[in-house]
Amino acid sequence: MICISYQSEQKWYKSHKLFKVASCDTNPSFSPTPDGLLIWQTEDTWHLEATGDRDGSHFTGKIIANSPIKDLALYKLESSDRVEFADNSHKIIEFDLRVWEKWIDGISFKVTDGTSLFLDLNDNNDISVKAGSNLQETMLVSSQ
Repeated sequence: MICISYQSEQKWYKSHKLFKVASCDTNPSFSPTPDGLLIWQTEDTWHLEATGDRDGSHFTGKIIANSPIKDLALYKLESSDRVEFADNSHKIIEFDLRVWEKWIDGISFKVTDGTSLFLDLNDNNDISVKAGSNLQETMLVSSQ
């Protein structure tokens, strides 16, 4: 299991390290290639976007919160993509995203102030993960 630690809080949730990403006033600008995951917060909304390379990219994982996630919105998903709550607690979003070339798949959601989030990627496969207003490359940290 791989987790992302960026401006980390010193808290634990179900033995996983939680993280917070700095907020920004506008959506960061980026090129949808090469492949990777982008995560950032604008005001009260979190965004996760997957970008693909020429051969296609596949991202699976979970977003885990310590309070319920609200207003889950999906955009630019195809029939091969899956995003859903893992259970009725609405604290875990499971995602399975397949992206090709310059396309983007994404989700957005809201959480209450003070909520901490954890991004659990099933297989990092040298995935580039960028976070925050300036989309800095994050450090992948094993939670084992």
